[in-house]
Amino acid sequence: MNLHACKGLTLLELTIALAILALIAVIALPSSAPAKKYKLEAAAQQFADAIRFARSEAVRTGSWYGYYFRGDQKIISVYRADTGTNPWTPIYDVYHPVTKQLYTIDLTNDPVASVDLITGSANYQSSTCTDSNYTNFSNNGIAYCNNPNNLLLTDGTIIFNLNGDTREITLNGFNGRVSVK
Repeated sequence: MNLHACKGLTLLELTIALAILALIAVIALPSSAPAKKYKLEAAAQQFADAIRFARSEAVRTGSWYGYYFRGDQKIISVYRADTGTNPWTPIYDVYHPVTKQLYTIDLTNDPVASVDLITGSANYQSSTCTDSNYTNFSNNGIAYCNNPNNLLLTDGTIIFNLNGDTREITLNGFNGRVSVK
C-alpha cells in the first residue's frame, strides 16, 4: 500500500464545501422572524386583551376599571378608577396576570408585535367627551367615556396599520364585547 497515493482534502476545499452547505441551510430553513402580518396580528391581540382584561376586572371586582389609549405613542394602559375624586382619577396599579408587571402594552420596542400607525375613534350617546382616550367599564361591563356619569360609549374602534395591512379592534359599549377583525 502506497501512503502517497491516498490524498486528502485541502483546507480550502473543506472551507468551500462548508460554505456551500451553510448557504443551502440558510435557503432551505424558514426564517425564524415572524412575518409582518403576524406582528400586526400580535399587536392587535395584545391591545384587545388589555381592553378585555379591564372589562373583566370591572365585572369581577365590582369596581370601575378602564384603559388609556395613546395611539401616537403606541401604548395602552389598564387602570382602576378612583371614584372618590371629581373627576375620577385613573390609578395605574393594575398588574398583568401573566407577567406580573404593570399592565401597559408599549409597541415601540416590542420584539413580537409591530405597527406603523394606530388610530382610534369613538361614538357616544352624547356628542361630547372631554377625553376619549380614557374608557371606563362599570361593574356590569358597560363602557363609558372618561366621565361615567353621563356619557355612554356606543362603539369604539382602534385601527392598526403595518405596511398597508390593517387590523381593527371594535368595542361595543353596550355589552363590552371586543372583537378583532
